[in-house]
Amino acid sequence: LNTLLHLSYPMYQCRRSCQTLVRAAATSIAFVLLLLICDSRIAVIAQAYTQVNSPWSDPQGVSSVEFLQHHPIDNLLIETTKHNYPFQSSSEQSNRSEPNAIPVAYEEQKANGQLHAVKSALFESNANDASPIGSGVATGGAGSANSQHFEPVPLPTRMPAQNTGLANAPWPKGGSPFGWSSMRLLDPKLPDFLVGYEAIWLRRSNDSVGPYSQGAGLDRFDPDFAGRYTFSKLIGTIEQIEFTFTGPLNWDRNSTTNGPINSNLPPSLSSPFDNASQHQQSHRVRLSSYELNRCFLGDELSKFYYGLRLFDHGEEYQLRSNQGASTSQFGLESNNLLAGWNLGIQLNRPLSQRITVGIGASGGLYGDFARGALKSTTENSIDADLKDNKLRLTTVWESTACVHYRISQNIVASAGYEMWYFPSLATVADQRLDPTATAPAFSLRTSDDQLFRGWMVGLSARF
Repeated sequence: LNTLLHLSYPMYQCRRSCQTLVRAAATSIAFVLLLLICDSRIAVIAQAYTQVNSPWSDPQGVSSVEFLQHHPIDNLLIETTKHNYPFQSSSEQSNRSEPNAIPVAYEEQKANGQLHAVKSALFESNANDASPIGSGVATGGAGSANSQHFEPVPLPTRMPAQNTGLANAPWPKGGSPFGWSSMRLLDPKLPDFLVGYEAIWLRRSNDSVGPYSQGAGLDRFDPDFAGRYTFSKLIGTIEQIEFTFTGPLNWDRNSTTNGPINSNLPPSLSSPFDNASQHQQSHRVRLSSYELNRCFLGDELSKFYYGLRLFDHGEEYQLRSNQGASTSQFGLESNNLLAGWNLGIQLNRPLSQRITVGIGASGGLYGDFARGALKSTTENSIDADLKDNKLRLTTVWESTACVHYRISQNIVASAGYEMWYFPSLATVADQRLDPTATAPAFSLRTSDDQLFRGWMVGLSARF
């Protein structure tokens, strides 16, 4: 019977692993299909958000991105120069007392070699300018104002009818009513690479462990400092590919207690650690993140993204006991390699010409390849060396709130607060040792939740 049980147990473990793999594969395929279905809608959502929230565009008109994609800039100049004027018809012109005459026709400006002046005037606001869009469009021309007549033509969209207040803003062309990604349509030479660095200070929660020693416990982890490095490349008007690495984050704490002192280990392991002259404890945690995303930009007001993300989380606990001339060590290890799909959104709101506030959130479905180990040694002999591993599905959630300050056209500083939440991880603190076991035993547990939270400050530049 024992022989049959020993033979059947590996088959049972293999069957359970295969079932987990099948469930993970089916769920991943469903998640990918959902992303593909949503892919065609993400750009529309980004443009819609920009249309409603942009402080430059008329909310009743279409977004700057959509408009420029379907209307070349020369058409925009013709429509605006000719028809974006307070007069609704030629018959009303004689009844108005505006100080400016009718705008000179675009064709006449072009014939006189003044196309550049028209473009510059269109995108530069002036608070003291009385022209119809506060842009300094040239007015007047040969003959009197009443000698020029233009038939009203419906505009494809509405430009701002007054000064936008962005005359000194650090966007291209001074007070451009368009965001950065839209301006790239007007000037292909605008930079399309981004490099960013953020310094982050994260604190780890749920940091109790053991206690495996009856001596002094371990203090709480201090916040750890690490960097977040971002590299992105625009691949279209509103799309970019982005790679981000965060880490490595390392938390470390230690304690030493002089004896005589005993341990709280099970009887099968406690003998070398009882009546010790000294106990030394150490606990180390590491965390890193890698992600590759496809992003959709709604000017500089919104960002929707999805892609692959990888988390590497590991812990190590050591108890070292000095008992006379003998030295013993007890150790626990846990490792989590999480790989999966991530989906996120960032929304920004301008407060002034240079300051923008934003919030963001992301979530993903991951396969967790968890491993754990228990090892106990006395001098050069091994008392126990046990390992276990599990494969399962889990989720990870992230949220952030930040403030951006535009130093120049292509350089932005940011600061904020962020949180990472892992609903279930394999950690050292989550492992349970049976105090009544007469022989060493170890089974990996993966039910500990962890919250990482802290501040960040950074700088990004386009080139």
